[in-house]
Amino acid sequence: MELHAAQLIALVLGVAFLCQWLAWRTRIPAILYLLIAGFLAGPLLRSPELRDGVDKFAKNFVPVAAALILFEGGLNARYQDLKRVARPLWGLVTIGLMLTWVLTSVGAYFLTPLDARLSALSGAILVVTGPTVIGPLLRHLHLKGQSGAVLKFEGVVNDPIGAVLAIITFQVIQAGPLDQAIHIAAIGVIRSASVATVLGLAGAALLTFVLHRGLLPPYLRATGSAAIVLVAHSLSDLVQPESGLLAVTIMGTAIASQPFVSTHELRRSHEDLQVGLVSVLFIVLVARIPLDNITQLGWGALAWVGLLIVVVRPLAAFASTAGSELTMKERTLLAGVAPRGVVAAAVSSVFALKLADSNLSGHELLLPLNFTVVAITVAVYGLSAPPFARALGLTEPDPQGLAILGINPFSCALAAAVRRCGLRSVLLDQNHRRVLRARSGGLEAEQAVLPSDMEIDRLDLGDIGHFLATTSREEVNSLAALQFQPLLEDRAYQIFDETDGKATRIPVHLRGRSLTPTTRSELMARLARGGEIKVTPLTEDFTLEDFRNKNLDGLPLFLVDPQGRLKTIHPVEPTGDGGRLISLVGGVEDDEQEVAA
Repeated sequence: MELHAAQLIALVLGVAFLCQWLAWRTRIPAILYLLIAGFLAGPLLRSPELRDGVDKFAKNFVPVAAALILFEGGLNARYQDLKRVARPLWGLVTIGLMLTWVLTSVGAYFLTPLDARLSALSGAILVVTGPTVIGPLLRHLHLKGQSGAVLKFEGVVNDPIGAVLAIITFQVIQAGPLDQAIHIAAIGVIRSASVATVLGLAGAALLTFVLHRGLLPPYLRATGSAAIVLVAHSLSDLVQPESGLLAVTIMGTAIASQPFVSTHELRRSHEDLQVGLVSVLFIVLVARIPLDNITQLGWGALAWVGLLIVVVRPLAAFASTAGSELTMKERTLLAGVAPRGVVAAAVSSVFALKLADSNLSGHELLLPLNFTVVAITVAVYGLSAPPFARALGLTEPDPQGLAILGINPFSCALAAAVRRCGLRSVLLDQNHRRVLRARSGGLEAEQAVLPSDMEIDRLDLGDIGHFLATTSREEVNSLAALQFQPLLEDRAYQIFDETDGKATRIPVHLRGRSLTPTTRSELMARLARGGEIKVTPLTEDFTLEDFRNKNLDGLPLFLVDPQGRLKTIHPVEPTGDGGRLISLVGGVEDDEQEVAA
């Protein structure tokens, strides 16, 4: 049976969707499924009837996909998010990155068939770690301390830096003999940086202006922003070859750091777009790799990958975090986690296509070699990271922090009370202004649109063990709580518009647990009338029952037991005496007080 181009595209899209779905169900990084699918599809896509069409598709699709992927990576590199781990992160993206590049390049030269120039290019590409791989991994590790945040932001920041380093190295390779390369490359780097900076900032200014003025309707924002990104990429490459990827990276970082418009919806739409691009990209590119190229790598390539895992990463991690506030256990964990992912594969594909017409010996081995690194590091670190973190004692087996969806008077007061009990609380809201107001009040707050798997991966929720939805939209509360339930062992709660959720239209199996029988409107009303959320110590002499008798209008919400575990009061969950009670006291109307009495 002969497949036509349209049928082939439909088949690739279907397989890509299946891989992403399997990754979601099994909690295994999607890259592994996509690599397997690409290898299985290889004989089909390399057939003589389809070879030319697939090659033309790859040469046109890969640069576009890489540009959008790097732009999305720039969108996540906000300076505001990096400040709390700035010192160890700065070491990893400077000293650690350069050590990784040098040692990886030297290892590639001696252990693989690549020559010195291609080894340097491969090393430059592989300095990046994979945030799309690390995100799901961190979600299930529940790491203590700062190591989780450092790992996450290392991947985010290294993406654009690694792309720039790869571009510079590629320009040196193209410059010819070494005596001419430094001079030509220096001029090229200056021109590329100048052109990319001007066009990247111009694109960011244009997109910011369009969004700030509301010139794009909601349904055109994703398409319009992607069009501006690709125009900036094309213009930059037209003015100065090989500068387009740097331009879109600068553009994404500039948009993420500007204060005029929220980039949350933009980031979310490009994350959704990235899933499709990456899925198709992996399958098509892996399928195009001839099996002969893989066998040519030899056992030396496997030894080289082992060197990256056992020697290069530990040396880079320990050297770059020396003198930082990280503990030795946290530095050891950083030394043991560094999977490569989407950006390494995408940038490898771009340069492999650009080298296709060159006379460099062995250029056809660059792509299979780097894809081998991606596959092995994802598999090794994905399997080893959980037991490694547990052995170091850095996992939180029973995290007790509270994440609250929706910023309002009740959630802010509750978050402050949880913090007074020594537990972490983080407020989540899609409204940027509400997030800023909460932060100005000394609370931890993040902009997030839930439900969304990618949002959960992006947020630092390692020590969060409970979730509460308090927005005015009951459907959003229910969907978000439903998404958090399997992650938090069914400790996902919400506040309903009707008493105890009994009159809600949403079935019980499609929503979270009820935190309190009091409705959301009643909670807000009590706070507006002067009610307060207080923290009350409980002892053998003053138990929960004594609190109820003394505060007839009191509404218990949570109990932090003597072991620091957060427990709900409705329905009755606490056992034993002691701990600290978080409750809403006061703010009832006179007739309600009389009924309570």
